[in-house]
Amino acid sequence: MSEPRPPADQLLDLVLYAPIGLLAVVRDDLPKLVAQGRREVDLARMIGRFAVQQGEKELRKRFGGAPTRRPAADDATTPPARATAPPSATTSTTKVAVQRPVPAGPPSPKSRKRPVPTPRTGAEVVAATSLPIADYDSLAASQVVARLEALTLDELRAVEGYEIAGRGRRTVLGKITQLTSSR
Repeated sequence: MSEPRPPADQLLDLVLYAPIGLLAVVRDDLPKLVAQGRREVDLARMIGRFAVQQGEKELRKRFGGAPTRRPAADDATTPPARATAPPSATTSTTKVAVQRPVPAGPPSPKSRKRPVPTPRTGAEVVAATSLPIADYDSLAASQVVARLEALTLDELRAVEGYEIAGRGRRTVLGKITQLTSSR
């Protein structure tokens, strides 16, 4: 058994010899540590990509269809998607014809789960300027959904008809269906 070392020697070990030994180890092992760090970062990136891909697959499975990319505010090459009829010679407002979907054959499993709602009004044309939400075409679905609760039943139906004829965003249509069924 070794005898206990004096406190001065222990302090010398801690203050002088340990840092010198650490520097020697780091000098020898630094390339290995850098390589190991790179492998860890690459592994984390790979796992992150995999998680994002799995999340996209799950979203496609739940909500159907391909994911849509919202254009950035400065993305001038990708205009927002919207369907409009050619302007009428008698009016300057944009009008969109509401078309009801026509089944081509037996419904697919996805369409049975979430049928696309049809407008509940008799109106066949809804003007963008008559919508109760200002600048409707420039708003994201989340912005539209946030404004829907303040609308009356007739206003909800007008927005629903316009959305079905135009972009057909399921988020907006689903919220309208929820609100109209509760009123």
